[in-house]
Amino acid sequence: MDLTPALSKLYGYVLSEQTIEPSGLAHVVLPQRLFSDLSLECGDEDALVPLPGNLTTVKVWLFFIETPQGQYRVHFRSKAINVNAVAKAFNGGGHPLASGAFVPDLATVGQVIEQMQAQILAATAVD
Repeated sequence: MDLTPALSKLYGYVLSEQTIEPSGLAHVVLPQRLFSDLSLECGDEDALVPLPGNLTTVKVWLFFIETPQGQYRVHFRSKAINVNAVAKAFNGGGHPLASGAFVPDLATVGQVIEQMQAQILAATAVD
């Protein structure tokens, strides 16, 4: 992957600021001010979305990108656990291992994380 200097800083931000839960869920919020500070556009982060999946302990990862309008674009990604059901619960959709949605605020970001945690725990209890 070719990285511009600005994307390399975003890359570092993602690695240093993500939270990795014991369940294998990784999540990170990218605030709009970060995009402004790095002179990046919303959508430039797309190249970095696969990044947390390279970590051995991560099963599912969520990117929350604050848009200029103040809502959050959510990227749902997974190695094996279906993430589409949670995306649909927030009026999103996609595929079992890659979905997306938009949520209105940080409170809803927390709800997405909670529901994804529950989905992972339910899926791994069956294994």
